[in-house]
Amino acid sequence: MTETSRVLERARAASDLGRLDEAREMIAGALVAEPHDPGLLGRMAEIAYRRNQVDEALRMAGLAIAADPDRVDAHLTAALAFEASARVDEAVRHARIAISLEPDNARALLVFAGVLSRGFGPSDGERGEARTAVVRALRLEPGAETHAAAADLELEFGDRIAAAKHVADGLALNSLHPDLMMLQARLDVWRGSPLGVVRGLLASRPGQLPARQLLAATTWRSLLRLAGWVWACAGIVALASIWASPGTLSWLTPALCAIIPVAWLVVLRTLSRQLPEGYLVRRVRGRPEAVAGLATLALAGSIAVLATLLLRMGSSVDSARTGYLLLVIAAAGAGLGHGLLFCSWMRRNGGEENSLGSFAYAAKRFAIVAALALIAVGAVAGLSDWSNEPAAWTLAAVACLAVGTLAVEMPLALAVVARRRRQRRMGAMLVALCTPLIVLAGAGFAWSAAHIGSADYNDTERSPKPTIQRPTTVAPTTTTVKVTPTPSPEPPPAEVPPPPEEPAPPAEGIAPPPEGVAPPPEPLPPPPVEELPPPPPPE
Repeated sequence: MTETSRVLERARAASDLGRLDEAREMIAGALVAEPHDPGLLGRMAEIAYRRNQVDEALRMAGLAIAADPDRVDAHLTAALAFEASARVDEAVRHARIAISLEPDNARALLVFAGVLSRGFGPSDGERGEARTAVVRALRLEPGAETHAAAADLELEFGDRIAAAKHVADGLALNSLHPDLMMLQARLDVWRGSPLGVVRGLLASRPGQLPARQLLAATTWRSLLRLAGWVWACAGIVALASIWASPGTLSWLTPALCAIIPVAWLVVLRTLSRQLPEGYLVRRVRGRPEAVAGLATLALAGSIAVLATLLLRMGSSVDSARTGYLLLVIAAAGAGLGHGLLFCSWMRRNGGEENSLGSFAYAAKRFAIVAALALIAVGAVAGLSDWSNEPAAWTLAAVACLAVGTLAVEMPLALAVVARRRRQRRMGAMLVALCTPLIVLAGAGFAWSAAHIGSADYNDTERSPKPTIQRPTTVAPTTTTVKVTPTPSPEPPPAEVPPPPEEPAPPAEGIAPPPEGVAPPPEPLPPPPVEELPPPPPPE
């Protein structure tokens, strides 16, 4: 055995134990004597990739391929490094070259399947090709390494049951396999179980980077849920103010005030069971932005509870207005705290990449929160008098704050990952795609906040009281019509009877009758005598 072979064996043993720095020093010392040895260059590329030094891994893999174009391990390391640099086409090309060089190489088949499965939206044909490669690898080498790759593939495709079966089969063959232990830990995180596997793995291999990244990701995701519960409480209170009657709201007030304390207690207790003792304090204490974020969230939660009490107990217009404004302020404080904690997650930990799954988390939460916001705001707009409900505009403002915060965090994660992988152009393009979402959320918040200040607060009750119309007697209305009389012809003048003639004076020698005595009536004329016709003459 040559000196180079002995160095490679010792370096492989150190790498398997997680002592990557020690293995790198061994290979670097051997490269001084043999700078163009393809075996040493390929091993150095693999160590650089495992230490998350993607550029160094690509450079060393390129030198190894230039020294020996038929070296399979160099092509496989190049495929993994190109995948880490978001250059999927180059990664698939190198994986296919490795399979063409050694069709029965199980590791080459597994790398090829992993690169295809982790690509951006693999097609059905690519999924089938990846599963076929895994089945071939299991037939060639049915060992723990192959089961770990198969479990990782099934997790990428979303089949946790199949992944758990492969993990169990692999651990039955090798109970201390690090990749299988990591996969078991990921499954435990999704189930909410304690991270005992990760803690045991870190105790035996402190340099295990994926285990430390998983522990950190679990910590930050749990802390970010605290802000989510503040948003949820503000939205629920706004909905209750719209639709619940005053009596129902009085019964719901204790439950609404208990949402944030109870939810935070459950989150922190679950996190304390999962993490090693003292890990959370050490992780947060060394990051000022994390301390500021937690303090901001505590203040925002207190403001949300105060707003709930004020809306229930207040009886004036000013108290109602103040309560709704406090809900919006609490949601804004939750957004600020969420952003500070997310920035803490994105920071390197002593030069070590610490943002495992940050973009996927932000994108998934954005989709969920945006869908819930559209459903809630749409229901309020369709079932309530939108323009006369101050609580409805409060709900819209809270929803816009939550969606806008997550929309800002998505391009932030993209920009950080792209800068560290030297993919600034791709990062800038994706940030430009997220910009319209941020603008829409900001415009929606400004519009809603303006309506909160100008809304009608005359009704201090949470729901309008029904009014009963009293019957009233309405006086009948009369219509006066002005009729213009039609002129009629004047009748002919009536004949005026002549005045009565004065009686003739009495004849001489006849004394007039005394006064007061009526004169004798005039004698009546004799009745007319009917003349009979003469009798007929006798015959």
